[in-house]
Amino acid sequence: MNKTGVVIRIRPRKVFFLLLAMIVLLVIAGVAGQVIKYKAGHPHMMGFVPKFNLDEENNIPTYFSSIILLTACILLAVIGLWKQQKGARYARHWLFLSIVFLFLSIDEAASIHELVNTPFRVTYGVSGMFRFAWVLFAIPLVVLFGISYLKFLLIIPKRIRLRIILAGILYVGGALGCELISGWYQDTTYDVGFNYAMLTALEETLEMIGVTVFIYALLEYICIHIAEVRLCIGGKIPTKTVVIEPELIVLQRKNITFERNSTLANKKEDA
Repeated sequence: MNKTGVVIRIRPRKVFFLLLAMIVLLVIAGVAGQVIKYKAGHPHMMGFVPKFNLDEENNIPTYFSSIILLTACILLAVIGLWKQQKGARYARHWLFLSIVFLFLSIDEAASIHELVNTPFRVTYGVSGMFRFAWVLFAIPLVVLFGISYLKFLLIIPKRIRLRIILAGILYVGGALGCELISGWYQDTTYDVGFNYAMLTALEETLEMIGVTVFIYALLEYICIHIAEVRLCIGGKIPTKTVVIEPELIVLQRKNITFERNSTLANKKEDA
C-alpha cells in the first residue's frame, strides 16, 4: 500500500507579512480599547477592552505573543537538531536558544518574571526605573547572553544576521527599554491611565514585531540551508531521500545539468 504524505510549503516572506498584519490588527484593537476605556468611560465594553488589552494577561494578545515565541522555539530546535546530525559547530547554541524561547513562551502566558516585582519593591525599596524589579536580573543576563553569542552571530550569513540583530533590538528594546521607562513614569507620576497604557502598548508591539522579524530570519535560514523538513509519525524513515546541499544548486532542464555555487551558502562552515 502506497503511503502519501502531506506537503506544506512555507514562504518566509508571506509568513512575515501575515504575522505583521495580525500584529497591526491586535494593536489597533488594543489601542481602541484603551480609548474606549479612558476617553469614553466604558472599561469593559462587553468584554472587548480586557480581551484586547495589551498589558493584561490571559487574553488574545498574550496568547498570540506566546504562540509566536513557541514558533521561534520550534524553528530553533529544527535548526539545532539538523546541525547536531551533521556534527556541525554551534549546534548547542541553536538548541539552547530553543530552550530560552520555550521559557519566554511559557513566561509570556504565565508572567513568571513579574513574581519578583512586589517582594523586591517591599524588601529592598527599589523604585524609579527599577520599579519592575525583574529588570535587575534581566539586564545582566542579556549582556552576558550577547557577549557569549557574539562569535556565533558573526558567522551567520550577513542578511540573516542583520535581521536577527534587528529582531533583538526590537524585542529587548520593548521588553527592557520600555519597561524601564514605564517603571520610571509610574513611579514619578503615579499615572496608570491612558498615557501609561500607551507606553505598555508600545512595549508589547515592539516585542511582537521583534519576534516576527526573528521568525522571518529563521525561516530564511531553513530555506537556504535545510530546504526540506520531514516529520515522520510512526513507521520507518524512508530509505530513499532527497538531500539538498546548501553549497550547490543543481538546475536540470532538458536533460542538461547546470551547477553553480550558491552566493548565499558558498561560505565557510557557518553557525
